[in-house]
Amino acid sequence: MNKPHTVPMYWDVRYRTGSDSWDLGAPTPLFARLLKEKKFRPGRLAVVGCGKGYDAVLFADAGFTVTGFDFSREALQKAKSVAAAAGVSVEFIQENFLALPPRFAS
Repeated sequence: MNKPHTVPMYWDVRYRTGSDSWDLGAPTPLFARLLKEKKFRPGRLAVVGCGKGYDAVLFADAGFTVTGFDFSREALQKAKSVAAAAGVSVEFIQENFLALPPRFAS
């Protein structure tokens, strides 16, 4: 039997009702600082549990090729809007990021 947190509807409801208290409404400050300090070189990046896409957009804006994964269709719709507003390209995929299919292994 699926645990509630592995069912997309569980996360959709959390985002729809605003009970996504973990969401900062902005990129993770540590990621922003490390990018500013040039601690990462652009490459391919997967953001698992990308939520509303703030971290994915931050890295895409820094030149990374980014794929964001999340259970929630609600969150990914917002993430696509955030990426469009920032003028960056991010591939967002609704998928169980705890058990990604082999096609995402490379």
